[in-house]
Amino acid sequence: MKYNEQPFGELVAANFFELDFSPTMARPEGTFSTLREKIVLDLTVKVLQVQQIRLAAGSVVTPVLSGLTPPVSPSTDLY
Repeated sequence: MKYNEQPFGELVAANFFELDFSPTMARPEGTFSTLREKIVLDLTVKVLQVQQIRLAAGSVVTPVLSGLTPPVSPSTDLY
């Protein structure tokens, strides 16, 4: 048995928002020599940890695998 499993991360989503601007006021038709860039990074991270649990004898565990197609259940209808 393993105890105290290390948590791990899973990247769920990442969004980048970027803005370029001149720190000094410039006329629309003028030129500028300094440019600033601001970037906002919006991350969604899922932090997970493997944990062991004790099950009673004869227990049936159905795993929930989000994002995956569930297995086809056996059909009782015969063609």
